[in-house]
Amino acid sequence: PTETMAIAVETWPEPGMTGRTEGATRLARLAELAATEAAHGLECELLGKWGSFGWWLQAFLGTVCLVSLVGKRFTDKVRRPWKVWFFDTAKQGVQAMMVHLMNIGLSMGFGEWLDADSDPCNWYWINLSLDCTLGVGTLLILL
Repeated sequence: PTETMAIAVETWPEPGMTGRTEGATRLARLAELAATEAAHGLECELLGKWGSFGWWLQAFLGTVCLVSLVGKRFTDKVRRPWKVWFFDTAKQGVQAMMVHLMNIGLSMGFGEWLDADSDPCNWYWINLSLDCTLGVGTLLILL
């Protein structure tokens, strides 16, 4: 583990922590170390090698979502037929996957197109945040 990971674990509030100053100091040190690691080539990768932890995590989260939807179907008072449920779920799943893949593609492209210093993970976070705030707000106004 890197020094950044060790400090990240230390930044969580402890029972004896009296004020925000200690936590703020630790977070500032964490940001400084993260910037140093990024400068040395240790930066975030959106898509690692096939079969890496990130890919397995994506598959696990997708499976959890699907299992939760199936479980929810069994708790509904009025159950739709499996075919109707499948098409509704597939429509939402395809849309979510398309947005996810577009965000990944845009995040990887923004770093190259804009000659920015930030890594693709920063751009992904910005895209996701804007989509979940401004995008949803725009849809709400238009509806």
